Amino acid sequence: MHHEPSRDDLDLEVLEEFRHRLDHKWALRVIAALIEGPLRFNELRQAVSELADGKPISVSVLSETLHDLADYGLVSNTRDESSKPIIVSIYALTENARKNLPELQEVARRFLAEPGDQSGRP
Repeated sequence: MHHEPSRDDLDLEVLEEFRHRLDHKWALRVIAALIEGPLRFNELRQAVSELADGKPISVSVLSETLHDLADYGLVSNTRDESSKPIIVSIYALTENARKNLPELQEVARRFLAEPGDQSGRP
């Protein structure tokens, strides 16, 4: 039996929080840069810039974005102390982010699909 959704089915707080977490200009580019594996800060900065058609991201904006994504449980930060006295931060997607990205992308494709198109492709 098919149930038509109603306003009572929507958890607007959850949807708004989800939108808020990915609403940052650079958030999706940072996530995309980390999809293939962990990166050091400067490597990540370069990768994000490449994803933005060469537009550089400032150190402070990248730091703020990483901090927010870490607070949201999407990015982890570990410290590599093997090259003391320099301590290097290495950033990676969390297991939760990595596990849910394909499903999130599929949902986005379905929402962007043309009306009546069941392929899920925009």
